[in-house]
Amino acid sequence: MKIFFIVLGMLSSLLLNAQEPCHSMAEFLSDNTEIMEAITWQDAQGNVVPYADWSEEMKDQLEQSYQDIINHSLDVPNLPEILAHPDLTYRYTVISVDDALKIYLGHVAQSVYVEDFNLVSWSLKDDSPEKINHLFDSKSFYERNGQECTVMYSNGPATLGNPQFVHDFIIKNNIIGSDRKETILRLFEWYRDNVVHWVRRNGETNEDAWLRSYNGYKGRNSISIMIEGVRDSINQSSSAESPNWYKFTSRFAGGCHGSSGFLRGVLRTLNIMVSQEQGSHTGGHNLPVFPELNYFLSHGDDLYSGSNKTIPPYDVDRFLLDYADFDNLFSQELNGSNVSFIDHKHVEEKRIPVSFFGPRCNTHTGDSFNDFVISWTNLDEWLTQEELDMFLPEFVEHVDKTIEEAGGCFSEGYAELVNKPFHTLGTSADVFDFHLNVKSYSKEIDPENRIIRITLEGCELDNPLWGNFSLSKLATAEPLSGNILLDPDVNNKFTVRSEDGNIEDIWQVVFNNTSNLESEILSSNILIYPTPSSYFVHISTDENLSEIELYDLSGKLYSIHYAGENRIDISMLNAGIYFLRALTAEGNQAIKKVIKL
Repeated sequence: MKIFFIVLGMLSSLLLNAQEPCHSMAEFLSDNTEIMEAITWQDAQGNVVPYADWSEEMKDQLEQSYQDIINHSLDVPNLPEILAHPDLTYRYTVISVDDALKIYLGHVAQSVYVEDFNLVSWSLKDDSPEKINHLFDSKSFYERNGQECTVMYSNGPATLGNPQFVHDFIIKNNIIGSDRKETILRLFEWYRDNVVHWVRRNGETNEDAWLRSYNGYKGRNSISIMIEGVRDSINQSSSAESPNWYKFTSRFAGGCHGSSGFLRGVLRTLNIMVSQEQGSHTGGHNLPVFPELNYFLSHGDDLYSGSNKTIPPYDVDRFLLDYADFDNLFSQELNGSNVSFIDHKHVEEKRIPVSFFGPRCNTHTGDSFNDFVISWTNLDEWLTQEELDMFLPEFVEHVDKTIEEAGGCFSEGYAELVNKPFHTLGTSADVFDFHLNVKSYSKEIDPENRIIRITLEGCELDNPLWGNFSLSKLATAEPLSGNILLDPDVNNKFTVRSEDGNIEDIWQVVFNNTSNLESEILSSNILIYPTPSSYFVHISTDENLSEIELYDLSGKLYSIHYAGENRIDISMLNAGIYFLRALTAEGNQAIKKVIKL
């Protein structure tokens, strides 16, 4: 045991080059006082307590959250326990102070991480006090009363969870663009292609429908459930006679209010502000606002409305309206009549909303379909009767021809047509940038040879290196699950693929200077493999194993879960670097670095 800890100490010192963390929340806040002054929590009476007056224990909690974000090990609940929710039409969700504090500190740490490590092209240094308060003031998350915290409607009607989970979703789906606007539009495309409005089906109460849409969870508009989706009962059967028109996994939005909350909750992890307009002037509907860009949506439902999932695709940048036009479109006198202001444009351009195919095939023929089109789009408010008489026959012919070319109503081609991504497939697979969870490094991106060369500078992390690609629109990097675990001792290889599948390049991430990790104790009598691994590690030896121990870099001992003789199960461990020590009855031992993916 003593030998092991001597070796572990050598390895840790080589990795750390310092006893203290390389990156400190306290240091960041001392250099950014405007952010420090915006950080608050609330006492049991709801009074604001600024960061400067926090206890050392609370400051340590924030520091630990920051270190956990950097090391991709943040332990924050995605689904906080709901303490009070008497009615699912009720606009408030109540959770415990402990859960609320964890979620709040995690989001503060995430915002600092994005800024401190330059993960996006924009910076908090250029932002207004309103934006800083939006990101860091606890009142923008919760209202505290005793040992309970309430997610207020004004805070964005969505239940926040682990910001690291959200950031992994952002990375996995290549949401981060070259600037705020492109990032917002990339999220719009994902939302349009994946989300539908929650709906009450025959015989269901509102509560039944809500619980089905959110896997039984009563919190308002859970962001993590919307990202992961649910197995919806309507998707459970499929046959040649009755094809499965719906994706197996459904992602339900809690209406325009839930959409606004989702956008706010996701984009705040990238330090982008989302506010909302809601009241009698919007007809009670929720309109997301992007104040940094002076844009807004004419309805939170615009992104995923069946009227806006069109063939050919409708460009999402046209959803954004200039906020300078807001007062003209949404004055009190208009009483929300311009909600979903853009719907009519699809049909005028002969873009067919996917929601039109079912009615055309099922119930609406002749003039009945004309009436359906007008009722859905309010075309009669924009076109004269003469223009309508000319336009509608051409449009209906276009719809019928599209269905016929797909194979006819309810054919396999029809099913594919209505479930395809409602965007133009990405055709490029360019690597624009690459980020690590360390600040002190330099990089060289060589697109000709498809190599990213990294040189670490200064201290290194006491936990694994994580990285992520910045790619061209809709491209993907594999293997990829959120951030990428990197081994500085090998050439890390990844496949970068365009969405249309026509480009598939192999890229390498190579470290020019790495720590010497040859202090592992290896033995010709004992073989430990594979590493990296996600599930199992084997210990192969002709001798009799007497002891197996698993440690992390801090020296913490973990319980061994066996999965058969001389095989251990590591699937339940957090991703990271561990050391496995195997000792035989004959006195031989091996200590091997094990990377858990």
